[in-house]
Amino acid sequence: MAARPHQPGARMVHGPARPYDPGGAVTYSFASIIQDAEKARWRIEDVISCIHDIDFSRDFLPDALAKADALEFLDPVARQRVNHIRAHSYVQLFALVERFILPFAMTQAGAALHESAEELLALMQFGEEEAKHIALFERFAQAFEFGFGTPCEFIGPAAEIVGSVMTEDPLGVALATLHIEWMTQQHYLHSVRGDPDIDPRYKSLLRHHWIEEAQHARLDVLLIERLAGRESAHGCRRATDAYIRIFDQLAALLDQQVELDLDAFTRAHGSLTDAERDRWRAVQRPAYRDAFVLAGVNHPRFRAVQQRCFPGCSSKIEAASARWAAG
Repeated sequence: MAARPHQPGARMVHGPARPYDPGGAVTYSFASIIQDAEKARWRIEDVISCIHDIDFSRDFLPDALAKADALEFLDPVARQRVNHIRAHSYVQLFALVERFILPFAMTQAGAALHESAEELLALMQFGEEEAKHIALFERFAQAFEFGFGTPCEFIGPAAEIVGSVMTEDPLGVALATLHIEWMTQQHYLHSVRGDPDIDPRYKSLLRHHWIEEAQHARLDVLLIERLAGRESAHGCRRATDAYIRIFDQLAALLDQQVELDLDAFTRAHGSLTDAERDRWRAVQRPAYRDAFVLAGVNHPRFRAVQQRCFPGCSSKIEAASARWAAG
């Protein structure tokens, strides 16, 4: 199908409003973030209108993320089924993590109420955009389930996972949020944007998500600097431990999602031998961890902020990263 032309009155959104380096000296403010976010803002109606036209004859997710081609025992049709299942869980995972980012942002907005009107406005805008992303991903999941034809289950219950994260140290949650934001940048810029073969409507969904997450990364750096600046060395170590616990939990949940993906595939395409199921796990477990854990913790800009704001904690991060990579 040809891409739809731009409709009169619809806003054209081209990407983050200005380049920046959150790992170095911070040269932006809550006021500039508000201004830039307004330039990058998009309406959910403009993206949702394309979701029902997704083309199931094409891949949705770049194979750099889905790793379906590494399942050499499957034929091309079956590998595309795997790609679609992974694309579904991909957006569901973002919807899940944004369900804890949203209340975290609102809690921080409440704390800013009597301190800074600009910080309050920036955080309220942040929360509104996260709610928009959740709604967008839910709409995609509904359209996907209709087009795919068989159920694809997802880890949960979401409320329990979110509740567990929200009991953690707020600075640790802020660091986890920054991890997710830079992970999003890594996925889009290095895998999604340059792939000419994936469905353009799915790519558009990820592009619009990336645009606003690029603004959120800047906001989160300012938030981390404020929170970390009030903490002792012990408090920063406590927050680092909280961040590690959050991603320990996520890594375990990702292993569960691999099993749910296996079940979804067998419902849609047929049974696998024990050897094929073992090969699936050997490919997909590291693929999920690479995409959702290692891509964030090893991102150079994430590391730069972590090293600057959490001095003396890098060895903890290095050890956790090595453990996550080892599976």
